[in-house]
Amino acid sequence: MSKKSASNILSDKKQRGAALVTVVMISIILLTASVAILTAVALNSRNTSDVLAETKAFYAAESGLQSTINKFRNDSSVTYRLAVADPDLSTWLPYNWPTTGGATRVVIGEVPSAYSPNTGTAYSVLAYDPDNSGTALTFYTSGGFLSGSEISADGKTIYYPNKTASPRTEIAITDAALTTTNFTSNPIISTFTLTKVAGGVTIPSTVLIKFRIDYRMTAPRSGVRSIWGTISQATSTAPIRVTFQTQNYSLLGSLIELCPSNTGGPGCTDVMFDLSTTPSVLYAHITAVEPFRVKLVSTGYGPAGAVKKLEAIIRRSLFDGMGAGAATTMIGSSTTPPGGLPFMFAPGTSNGVAYSGGNCSAPTGCVPSFGVTDPAILAYMNAHPPGGDPNQMQPPPQMITESLPDWQQTPAAMDTVIDRLRATAQNSGRYYVSPGGKLTDPGNFANGTGITFCEGSCTVAGDGGGILVVTGMLTNLGGFSFKGMIIVTGEEGWERNGGGNGQIIGNVIIAPYNKRSYVPENLSTTFLAPRYYITGGGNSDIIYGDIAGTLDNTSAISDFVAGVAEK
Repeated sequence: MSKKSASNILSDKKQRGAALVTVVMISIILLTASVAILTAVALNSRNTSDVLAETKAFYAAESGLQSTINKFRNDSSVTYRLAVADPDLSTWLPYNWPTTGGATRVVIGEVPSAYSPNTGTAYSVLAYDPDNSGTALTFYTSGGFLSGSEISADGKTIYYPNKTASPRTEIAITDAALTTTNFTSNPIISTFTLTKVAGGVTIPSTVLIKFRIDYRMTAPRSGVRSIWGTISQATSTAPIRVTFQTQNYSLLGSLIELCPSNTGGPGCTDVMFDLSTTPSVLYAHITAVEPFRVKLVSTGYGPAGAVKKLEAIIRRSLFDGMGAGAATTMIGSSTTPPGGLPFMFAPGTSNGVAYSGGNCSAPTGCVPSFGVTDPAILAYMNAHPPGGDPNQMQPPPQMITESLPDWQQTPAAMDTVIDRLRATAQNSGRYYVSPGGKLTDPGNFANGTGITFCEGSCTVAGDGGGILVVTGMLTNLGGFSFKGMIIVTGEEGWERNGGGNGQIIGNVIIAPYNKRSYVPENLSTTFLAPRYYITGGGNSDIIYGDIAGTLDNTSAISDFVAGVAEK
């Protein structure tokens, strides 16, 4: 072998060795890259699985919220108070897993026995009262005499026969100062004190002393409820007796039940006590207010232990506190406004028409048949009862100026509510602008549902329910029945003609004010003269019904979601 050949062989060997090293290095690089790719794919797959699981958990939480809200909207047995008392809502939600023992989750999309937390989806819900409205309540009272004899300037003392006579009989009302109750005992509502100056005198049986006590709640919400009563003496030897229009009153879901002592209730002995020389104390069994909103926490469970939480606040309605202090409320003055229409009250000549503020002996209590804000209107009503019979208005008409809800205090306050009702009706296709024909579908009478709005004058010929608003003149033809609330703000008022039978169960509010062309400057500062009259015969009654119980919340007033947040 030549020297050159040996050199070539050596060179070839070196080249082959270098190639092998290169191949090995490339293989290592490729292997590393492959491992990295496989790791990334595996990681991405795991991330994808995690995202999918969390998404399923999120949708499960959403499903829990929606199911709960639907229950509130469509099941009348679900009140906010009961919901808070049963925080997992197990009375109404179909908890079904675990299948043995106490169920804590609602399974979605499969048979509960086949559900696994590693693969399935489910939810649970908790309800809270964010305002702690059930723990305490704060109130005070403001009372005074209305008629019967000479009354002191502050309305707190009445003198018979007068302030300077001797002998004379004096009766004083002492208000309850700001009081916080935690519902463990019956707080004082008012105190009556009898004073006989120079031996006192008999109050004739023909003299009926009327008084009113305004119960004013300040916390957890604000509201006013008027308590009406009379004081009389049947004979010279009989005691002076205090009697109340009804024992039971309600305000914002709280029951105020008059009681003779600081213990007992619900179901207190009827309050009707005799005055003596010692103070006579009026107590009340008071319950917590119905929460006006509830916080819902929905927990969604997804595969692989994924968990998502959603929180929502729901409110009973945009129209909280829409009830009225009388079966029919007529707000405004007897004085004819410049260029306007005069006051009118003609409640019918039939001896069959009746105006009722409810059953005063029932636990739900009663309100005046008519509530007014002008003493002259009150006097006119009492002098011109339906069919000439004052017994067809029970309880009798009364002044309710002090107990009007906030939204009925001024045209501006009322117009704010009217605007909300207008928008709701527009969104639900129940908004009509001076309909030329007869409106035959003003809501559902059977269920008390629907918000119907007539912009301008409106002639209604069919039965209805829910809330009916008329900004012009409301006219009814023939028999007409309605369940819910009727609000007439047009200065022409409400005319019922043509006779016929029917029943209006709920509240009627006649409160005329000017608002022309939707220009704010045209909004009147005071209410105008109210007008209500019946032409023809018939037996169409107006009977008070508490709005919270009369209206079906599924359509007329719903539970509104104030906001949703992920936690």
